[in-house]
Amino acid sequence: MNTTTNPTGGPPPGTTGTQGDPNRPLPNPRPLDNGKGPHYTPWLVVRYASGDDGTRPLSPGTVFWESPDVWTMGSMGINQPVAGEATQVFARVTNLGLSDAIGATIQWVWANPSMAINPATVNPIGILTGQTIPAQNSLIFQSPTDWTPIVQNNGHECLIAQAFVPAFDPLTNPDDPVDDRHVGQKNEQLITLDQGESFHFIVEAHNNARAAEQVVIEVRRGVIPLNLQTRFGRPGLLPAQLLDPTVLLPFTLSAATATTVQPVHLAATQLPATNCLGPALATTTQQLKPGEVQKVALAGQLPPTALPGEVHVIRISQRVGQVVVGGYTLYVTLKTQQLR
Repeated sequence: MNTTTNPTGGPPPGTTGTQGDPNRPLPNPRPLDNGKGPHYTPWLVVRYASGDDGTRPLSPGTVFWESPDVWTMGSMGINQPVAGEATQVFARVTNLGLSDAIGATIQWVWANPSMAINPATVNPIGILTGQTIPAQNSLIFQSPTDWTPIVQNNGHECLIAQAFVPAFDPLTNPDDPVDDRHVGQKNEQLITLDQGESFHFIVEAHNNARAAEQVVIEVRRGVIPLNLQTRFGRPGLLPAQLLDPTVLLPFTLSAATATTVQPVHLAATQLPATNCLGPALATTTQQLKPGEVQKVALAGQLPPTALPGEVHVIRISQRVGQVVVGGYTLYVTLKTQQLR
């Protein structure tokens, strides 16, 4: 296996990290846990973003679902799974502790396109046990079982990887990257379209609480990652261009296949910012019963004037009160064959 399976240019599976990987945390003899000294035990991290030092919980409004440490490889390239096709799944695990992590477990699971994942809604992919991750190093692991995305979701499922040492560095909040540094979540998808072509994306909103909640779904303009070309590796993909902030991809947001809530329609109007994610472009609020799942549809169109290399980034997030509990990110651009 060569380094083409690594979307951020790091080492191949089963090798330690190197100083040449700019996205890997550099060795730090004094990693902090909310200001508490060095970790003399294993201290594993699956990063939510480059530069993540493992401090948890994350700040309100943090975009935690674009982990660079979880990715796939299939016939279409990196992080472009094909429905019904066996796909390799990887995870990068960093040990910021001063002791080797011996007997580590790495798990991979998937869920329907969702903004509030919990252990009851995930499906297993693969698991490795008895792994060793040296102190102050990163290793890349491949799931022993390939993942086959289901046709119903068109390969847009959410992925989670979590790494821990059962006795010495256990999970504290399974499937929760906000509160547990052992968990990395990949809820993002590249959508390639022809000029003027429309798309229709369905994502689930969950009420994981034991009481009825007002669940707010919001859409925002996202940020093009610096490593977009390697994060979604495909031959012919041109360097991405940051769009003029006044350019807005036309879209509509609506409830879909609701159990108890009627569909709504909302134009893309500017709304006040509610957290550090930035101003919302559209929003819809639904009252969900305990455990209720509401499907939300996002429909849009790539402008007929779209140019090669332009990327529209759409972040869909769910919050309860002022707490963002999950999200999904779409990158919309021209099809690869138009970029050659």
